[in-house]
Amino acid sequence: MGAPGFPEGEGKKWVAKWIWCEGEPVPQNFYLYCRKVFALEGEAADAAVDVTADSRYKLFVNGRLVGRGPVRCDQRWEYYDTYDLRSFLRHGENVVSAIVHQFGAPSHSYTLGRGGFLLQGEVRERSGRAVRLDTDESWRVLPAPPWDRESPRICVAVMWQEIYDARKEPLGWQRPGYDDSSWQQPVILGTHPVLPWENLVARDIPFLREEEWFPSAVVNSGVVDPAPPAVHLDIPKLLGRSDGQVAYLFAYLKSPVEQQVALAVRGREGAPPMMTQLWLSGEGPAQQQGPPLGPTSSLTLLNLRQGWNELLVKLGRFSPAWYWDLALGPAPRQSFAPVEWYAETQSGALSGRAWIMGPYSQGGPPGPGGFEGPGTFGTPYEPEQVILGRTPGTPVRVPGKVVALDFGPTKNVALLMAMEKRHPRSTPGLQHVEKLLKPGDPPTLISTVGGGSDPYLTLDFGKEAAGYVRLRLDGVAGGIIDLGYCETLVDGHVDTLRDHWSFADRYIMRDGPQEWELFFWKGLRYLQLTFRNCPKPVAVESVGLLFTSYPVQYRGSFECSDALLTKIWEVGRWTLQLCMHDAYEDCPWREQGQWCGDAQVELHTNYVTFGDVALGTKCLRQIAQGQNEEGALPAEYPADTTVYPTRHT
Repeated sequence: MGAPGFPEGEGKKWVAKWIWCEGEPVPQNFYLYCRKVFALEGEAADAAVDVTADSRYKLFVNGRLVGRGPVRCDQRWEYYDTYDLRSFLRHGENVVSAIVHQFGAPSHSYTLGRGGFLLQGEVRERSGRAVRLDTDESWRVLPAPPWDRESPRICVAVMWQEIYDARKEPLGWQRPGYDDSSWQQPVILGTHPVLPWENLVARDIPFLREEEWFPSAVVNSGVVDPAPPAVHLDIPKLLGRSDGQVAYLFAYLKSPVEQQVALAVRGREGAPPMMTQLWLSGEGPAQQQGPPLGPTSSLTLLNLRQGWNELLVKLGRFSPAWYWDLALGPAPRQSFAPVEWYAETQSGALSGRAWIMGPYSQGGPPGPGGFEGPGTFGTPYEPEQVILGRTPGTPVRVPGKVVALDFGPTKNVALLMAMEKRHPRSTPGLQHVEKLLKPGDPPTLISTVGGGSDPYLTLDFGKEAAGYVRLRLDGVAGGIIDLGYCETLVDGHVDTLRDHWSFADRYIMRDGPQEWELFFWKGLRYLQLTFRNCPKPVAVESVGLLFTSYPVQYRGSFECSDALLTKIWEVGRWTLQLCMHDAYEDCPWREQGQWCGDAQVELHTNYVTFGDVALGTKCLRQIAQGQNEEGALPAEYPADTTVYPTRHT
């Protein structure tokens, strides 16, 4: 298949080499540091470089951000970006560096490739001397220590929570004078063309807009009660085998009082809610509903009787990991009495244990990610028939084995934040919070000593936005900031598990002044910050949002005598802008995917508001790139999703 709409050849000769590091070619949720040191003897007359990576990169020169990319693409037509580095250079030693992230799994904006980084270009001094910067054996690479590769996935549409430990960052690695002698020499993948990157294509849309925002209001602040321990379920380990698609957990819950509690189940690999099902004492509880036209809570509400209750949980498989976290805690606006787990109802028998059953549904046609998925999940296997086919509380021969449950803090930051009960009130752990609205002296002071619980605050950026959260502070080593995001408050608070996804990140501080920015942008209006393990005051200079969108121009306009209609038009225009980045997107918050149906509406709306043609041209090309051999077009691209059929019935 030829490259749809691209000119045949650009005449560019590629001499730089694709590089990577030792180890896995397609590591999951993996960050790589890349750097090259070079010296300049005079003023640079020209310093153009072409850069790309699989999956994403951030490029720096002497510690200053140059740019980020590439735009989403099919690896068969890999986009590259071009930068002029002259304003970043200095006389003497210089460093060009990059942080490269490899997804290691497909998503709604990425087709699975392999890890790689490519940079080509040179600095030509006015004297005529040239210094090549091409990626080759002269570069050095290091798997980036600060990011936790085992962090949970936000959802199947996007990627992982960022859990970043600043104590592990090699300080100064992007600047001259740093000793990289212990770093690896890169693995050379070859000179273009290298599979899967068959063609390298110059970026055909402008660079995105970026501007820093600060919050417009503090919605509330106070303290959180510690979340109850979660149950960690490594299904293959518990079953003693790694095959199958469905497993069951059965336990007796002993409640000291009659109470309503909240239950949340989250898969580490971002498995959708359709992959779990549960029954309490033989009945399936209803989901808590949100306000009309508002979000639904992702917490399942259980009405526990005093004494014994039966819980049966069905867990599907969505990835090789097959790992679930199950948390039981306070329902909204309710107190919580701790609940005990048992495998039997005799007093004190088999405490902290449960029954595990499975695996079921071995074999069969593969589904998403090579697994059968929800198609076979709906089958009622033996545990459902045996346990649900009797009166609750009567004896039962469970078709499984008893296992000890692994209780502890969940690594899923969103799950932790959702299960903590928030108490809006004044607390000595938060001082000068209003300074976050207009950063300056004195800074906001935050401490976890003397307040009795961890302090939190909720910030409002005034309207829906998309951007990179940025923190500037004077921190304490080991201090934690958990960040939770949402578009709409639920009961006055951020719901980090909204619609069953897990939108949160974590920053772990080092001592002293520091600045940190998310690698991936988020869609949000409200931001909750929860501070943990801060034995001395942390001086927070600012909490900002580096807003980003396609660089639209407001060419079209609408105004009429009805103020409401005028406002609706303005809101629609803003909504469209938020759904324009390196592609037309269905939404900035959840999937961030280039769905063909959404793009059709957005294209027409763009013509009367912004008048841009470049992003639409790229969209149409990529839809054509996703066409399969039978002629079927993708519903979304570039992405690992199904295609539209060639014929409709």
